[in-house]
Amino acid sequence: MKFRKKSGSQGQWDISKPPTKRYFIRLRNLVMLMLMYEHDLTIKEVTELKWCNINLFKGRLVNKNNNRLQTNILLNEDSQKLLEKWHDYQAKGTYYRALEHVFTTTEGRPVSPYYVQLLQLGLIVYTFLPLNFLPIESASNVIEE
Repeated sequence: MKFRKKSGSQGQWDISKPPTKRYFIRLRNLVMLMLMYEHDLTIKEVTELKWCNINLFKGRLVNKNNNRLQTNILLNEDSQKLLEKWHDYQAKGTYYRALEHVFTTTEGRPVSPYYVQLLQLGLIVYTFLPLNFLPIESASNVIEE
C-alpha cells in the first residue's frame, strides 16, 4: 500500500487516512482464492480459518477438519507474503480490533461461504468472458507494493 507524502516534512508518510474499502476487498479476495487453489482448501475451511491456526513465522497452516483431524500445510513464499500483507492491512482496515477470523469484512464479521461461492462464479465467468467487471490482480503486483 502506498501513502501520500506529507508536504511539510521530508520522508514522513500520511497514515491518517484509513485504507480504501475497494483495495481491502480486492486483497482479501486475492488471498482467499490463492489459498483455495494452491493449497486445496475448501470454501468452509477458508471461511472458518482463524489467525491462531496460522504461523506466519514458520509458514505453516494448521487445518482442523470436522473429524478433529489436523493437517499441517506448508505455505509457499508467495502465500506467506500475501498473508503477512493481509494481516497488516486487515488490522489497519478494521482499526486494530482484535479479530479472530482471517478473512473478515471491514466491519470485522467473517466472510460468508455464499460470498466465496459468488466470487468463484465471477472468476469462472471472467475466465471465459473477458469482461472488466471483476477486478483481478496478479499476486506478484500485490507482493511488490
